[in-house]
This record gives sequence, C-alpha cells and structure tokens, in this order.
Amino acid sequence: MEPPKDLAAATRLLERIAKLDARIAGRHATRVALIAKINAAADKLLVPALAQRERLVELLKPWWSSDEAKAARGTAKSMVLGGCKIGTKESPASLTYGGKAEDFGLAQLRAEKWAKPLITVSYSVNKTAVREALKAKRSDELIAMGFGEKQDTVFFVTSVKLPTLGR
Repeated sequence: MEPPKDLAAATRLLERIAKLDARIAGRHATRVALIAKINAAADKLLVPALAQRERLVELLKPWWSSDEAKAARGTAKSMVLGGCKIGTKESPASLTYGGKAEDFGLAQLRAEKWAKPLITVSYSVNKTAVREALKAKRSDELIAMGFGEKQDTVFFVTSVKLPTLGR
C-alpha cells in the first residue's frame, strides 16, 4: 500500500479508517457489555457464598477462644482443622496518635528541635501557577530561569459521525 497521491485517494483511505474505527468501537462496546454480563453473573454466584463464609467465620471466633480450642492447639497460634487453617496473627503495626487528629501531631513535633528527623517536607513546582505566571508580570523572570511553554503539533486521524441520509 502506498501513500495517497491526491485528494480522492486520501479520501478513500480516510473512509476506510472511519469504517475501521466504527467496527473497532462496536467491538469494544460489545466487549464492555459482555464483560459486564460476565461480572454480574460471577457476582450473582460469588456474593452469597462470600456472605455465607463471612457468617461462618464469625461463628468460629468465640469457639477459637474456648478452652476446648486452646487444648486442641496447645501453644500454637494456629492449626489445621477440617481442611482449613484457623488461628490468630498479628496485623501490621500502624502509627497511632492520641491528640487532635487534624495534624496527627505535626504541630507538637515541629515545636521540638529533636523531632526534625521525624518530619518530612516536600516541595514541588505548581505547574499550573507557573504557566499562568508566564502570561503575567513575572514572565521575564520566569523565562530567565528557563521556564517556558512547549506545545507540539501532533498528526491525528479521528472518525467523525456523519449524518445518515435516509440509510
């Protein structure tokens, strides 16, 4: 296949692209609809089973603390029973703070010289503000610092919806 040499040839190529785009969009829509149906069917099967499992696990919690369970497992934190592993484990540790939750202790830590390593500060360029400032009174200083705007010209082909004339 060669590049078009005139307007008519380019038009024919673009018409083929428009038809392909319509076919691609239709297949994508079909795929999305089929995936949604599959997910709905899977959810219909999974949700009740997951809910039932959760209820059964809740029933086992009090038994796990009972003397019978303690005697069965000895000093172990878990055991295999009935095709399942049952037990307790430590969750990952998370930091807690008993003061005002708004700043999670930041104000108190900032007041202490020894706490500097416990605080992080991050800075970043507000690109939107710099772009606006490039159009205002600080533009010369920003340009001298090396700031500017770049905008490339990008080639594209996009299908447009044409009106159907009685088809």
